Amino acid sequence: MEEQTYDPVLSSDDVPKWRLVNPLRPPAPGRALVLVRDSGPSLTIRSGEEIPSSRFGTYRSVFTVDMTEHRLILDIPLLSRDPTFSFRSRVDLVCRVADPAQVVARGIRDMSGALYGYLRKQLQSVARDYDIAEFHETEMALNAALAGFSGDDAIRLRNIQIELLVDEDEIAGSGREYRDVVRETRLESMRRRRHLDMIREEGVDGLIAGIMEKEGPRAALAWIEKGEAEKREVRREVMRMVLERGDADREPFE
Repeated sequence: MEEQTYDPVLSSDDVPKWRLVNPLRPPAPGRALVLVRDSGPSLTIRSGEEIPSSRFGTYRSVFTVDMTEHRLILDIPLLSRDPTFSFRSRVDLVCRVADPAQVVARGIRDMSGALYGYLRKQLQSVARDYDIAEFHETEMALNAALAGFSGDDAIRLRNIQIELLVDEDEIAGSGREYRDVVRETRLESMRRRRHLDMIREEGVDGLIAGIMEKEGPRAALAWIEKGEAEKREVRREVMRMVLERGDADREPFE
């Protein structure tokens, strides 16, 4: 079951000095006790281990720590090469407490919060080298960057997977734009084929007649004038080449 975060410290209690009738007891499976002494290092007791001086030891407090694995989901925004655009990354991982005493000493009560800063720093150093359009390349690079990361002495991580997300509205908008482009492309292709068929069947006069029918005489006249202007431009270019080169160097076909 995936979670956004969890508190690895299940409980914390003061330990009375006199415990003859109510001694400290070992933790249940999947849990550990961290016994904080009045002086000196804390003592960690795992499931199945005996507690030294359970009835009269000089312990100030006891913490019960969750040692089981948890699957966490972290959403981390990452700036791209252009700082005005960012990737939406989702980090999926499995974590567990490796050293309960360190977790207590560091005051870790929000597991995702403890992981967020480091993960964001590592992923951001990769994402800033990629453009927002390089979606799949960025995702592969992010996963490669954390492929060998397994946490630290206090917290162990495994199965880290980074997925880049696309906003649902953006997906819908992109889909509409794609469909519009496909539709317009098909219509343009159909128009071209229709014009070619008209020219083959009816010649240029037929095409002009079609333009006049749909768009009016002015559109047809503009089309004719454009064609005539293009012809005149071609003639002018030919004459220019003849005048520049003269008749001596012309080939017979010219």
